[in-house]
This record gives sequence, C-alpha cells and structure tokens, in this order.
Amino acid sequence: MTVSVIIVSYNVKYFLEQCLCSLERARQWEHNCHQAYQDLIEIIVVDNDSSDGTIEYLQPKFPFVHFIANRTNAGFAVANNQALAQAKGKYVLFLNPDTILPEDFFEQCVHFMEAHANAGALGVRMIDGSGQFLKESKRGIPTPWVAFCKMTGLTGLFPASKIFARYYLGHLPEYETNPAEALAGACMLVKKEVLQQTGGFDERFFMYAEDIDLSWRIQQAGYINYYFPKVTIIHFKGESTRKDARYIKLFYEAMVQFVEKHFTGKWSGISVALLKAAIRLRAALVAAWKPREPASQHMGPRHNQGNAEGGGRNEEPASQHVVLHNNLYTAYTGYVLAGDEASINELPLAAGAKKQTIHAQSVVEEEGHMPRMEHLPPAHAQLPANEEEGHIPPMEHLPPVHAQLPANEEEGHMPRLQRPPAHVQSVVFCEGPSFSYKNLIAVMQQQVYKHKYIHGKGTASIVGSTSSNRQGQTFSW
Repeated sequence: MTVSVIIVSYNVKYFLEQCLCSLERARQWEHNCHQAYQDLIEIIVVDNDSSDGTIEYLQPKFPFVHFIANRTNAGFAVANNQALAQAKGKYVLFLNPDTILPEDFFEQCVHFMEAHANAGALGVRMIDGSGQFLKESKRGIPTPWVAFCKMTGLTGLFPASKIFARYYLGHLPEYETNPAEALAGACMLVKKEVLQQTGGFDERFFMYAEDIDLSWRIQQAGYINYYFPKVTIIHFKGESTRKDARYIKLFYEAMVQFVEKHFTGKWSGISVALLKAAIRLRAALVAAWKPREPASQHMGPRHNQGNAEGGGRNEEPASQHVVLHNNLYTAYTGYVLAGDEASINELPLAAGAKKQTIHAQSVVEEEGHMPRMEHLPPAHAQLPANEEEGHIPPMEHLPPVHAQLPANEEEGHMPRLQRPPAHVQSVVFCEGPSFSYKNLIAVMQQQVYKHKYIHGKGTASIVGSTSSNRQGQTFSW
C-alpha cells in the first residue's frame, strides 16, 4: 500500500461526496497513466456520529472507501488516530472532507517525497471556495514572539516581514517550494515511518493547533516539512467558522496550550501571561467593534448540514442546504453552468436551458507562475434573471449572455473569462471527462464570478462557500 488517505467527517455528506469524487478521479488517473496507484491507495473515512446519514448516503456510491462509524463524536484528533492505527500505506494523507484534489495529486506529491529523503511531511498550496490563496498553506511555529505578533495584529500590518509575519511565513513566495515549519492538517502528507516515531495527533488539543503540534514533533525528530505549491487544492475552509469572540478565544488558547507544552524556562510563564492578556484584549475588541452581519437570506429551505470543515469540530452556524426537486434555474437563478457537457446535463435543468461548455485540454502549473490553460474554444451561456445576493427571483425571459475563454494565451499566463454582466454573479463548475478537477481548480482562481460552486460528474450534489461569513452552501436532488 502506497498511500492511506484519512478523512474525519461530521455532518458534511455533500462536501465529502465531492471530496471522494475527486479522490476517485485521482485513483483512476494514476491507474490509466501508470497502471499503479489505483490499487495502492486506500481511503478511510471516520464518521463522528453524524446525524445527516453520511455513511448510508455515501457507502453505496464509493464502495472502495472504508467507512468507520463512531457512535459518539470522538473529536478530530482521536478519530484521525483511530484510522491511523489501521492505515497500511507507506504514506499517510490527513485530509479534510471539504477539499477538492487534482487528478495528479498523488503522482506529484509522492514523487517529491520519494526524491527527498529528509522530508517528513508535505503540504500543498490551498485556495478557498472563492479561489483566493490560503495563507495557512505555509506557517511558522507559534513561538511566544510569533504568537504575540499574530494576536496583536503585527502580522497583518507587515504581511511580508520575516520578523513580524512569521506565522504565515509571509517572506516566502507563494509559488516557491520551501521548508515550512508548520503545515495544515487539512491536507498533510506524512511518511508512515515518521509517524511511528512521533505518534499521531495529540488528543489533548480540543480544537486547532493539532497540526502545528504534529509539525513541530516531526521537525524535532530530525525531518523537514515542505511547502509544495506545484500542487494546488481547494479547501472550502470551515465555512461555518465565524471569526467571533468565541473563535478568537479557542484559536489563541490553542496557541497558549502549544507554548505551554513545548517552551519552558523562566520566560515561559511571562510569555504565557502576556499571550492570555492579548487573547482577552483581542476577543473584547472583536466583540465590541466587529459589525454585526445581517441575517442570511437562504436560497430556499435551510437544512442543518453541520460544519463544512467537519472532522468533529463543532462550530456554528451550520451550512445552508437546498433540495432541488426538478429545476436548478427555478430554484436559484443567476447561474452560469460551465464545464463538461455531460456533467452539466446531470443537473436538474429546465427544458431548453442554455449552458456553457469548457473543453480544457491541459492545465500547466509551473513553480513561480499562475496556472495556465491551453486551447480553449469559445463557449456561450444564456443566463437567468437579475440576482440579488441571497435572493431567489422568479424565472424570466432573457437575451443571451456570452462568456468566452480565449483560444490561445501567452506562455505562463492563465486565460481570462470575459467579465459577465453585473446581474450574473454565480457559476457552477461541472467536472467531467472534458473538464478535469485540475482544469477546474485553475479556473476557480479567476475572480470573474462572485459565487462559485462545484459539481463532480456522477454525484447528486453541488457545493460551495460563498457568503461573507464563509458559510457553506450545498444543493442536492
């Protein structure tokens, strides 16, 4: 067994469905190219007592996945360690259920690890549901000084400083492979032999910092953690996590816990006291000054789908979910349906609805460059009526609107979608044979549409993370 993929889920069956679909494509791609990894990749999903029927829904769809059903919510660290005890792979991939991987993920990452004997763990470049780079793809260890800079806002004031912005390693280029002290547990590939020396996640951490703690222990064992931006994934990133006073308290208390565990000496007590004071101050400022967000207007009836980040991290509020009984357009208008035509045709469309197909033949990601697409013919889309954010207008008769990808682009540049009219704000990218996840991830980074959703061919759902408070949105039929 080459790779054991471990996913911990909690009430996120539609995000997990899309994640498993991307993993299935990665297995198939490796098999078709190399007649290899498909049979050497095992996937273990530990479900922490979900109430949304996760296992009943997904097990028939993904028979190659080993599901473990916990009768209680064991928590993120405990559940990961539970699967780790059963993992047979030479490498272990800790993966969040709200992630989408490109088809060549395993080939690229495993090849890098095989070529670097000193590598203990590997993290990749991550983007969120809007296509923006996630700074936590590469991080420094939160020493007392690093944690102090993060909590006091110095990191934000000097984002590229090696001194003040070490928490996000702001001085290191986004597209350059480098050692990184701390990697994100959302997508962390670790050598099994290293985990046998360090142990898995520390189960004493209630929420946050488990991945930083494991990264630190890997370094202490004499290995190097690498940030590897040649591979980009989507991490919808805890859409249900509000950056409120409770989040501030939990996040920074985890930092204090890390400092107390790993740093000792006469200054450690003073450092911890200062950090705790900074926590109270920042939480108070957030509570006093953060604008209160208006109540969300839902895209149809809301159903509790848990935290999109899953993994037993009990956070509020839950994702919004809409059941599409027969017609995507009448359920929520203002969409461009873009990607593989067969995948688009799986969606519950109105008769005669127009759509846009994208036939992307190749996407190349080179270190130091944005991904680029080649040979993209023009495509067209007819779009529904004017859309206000969160509002569901009725279906209208509209003139056609065109969205086009250029046929040729300069080397090293990503082609640009033409900007649609102001009333068109949403796109559903539909993965399929002519529009791979690698293509999809590249196009996701174009800031043309305000709301971006994903549908994998053969699935019965659409997922996204589009609201201002990062709340997840899912559709099913």
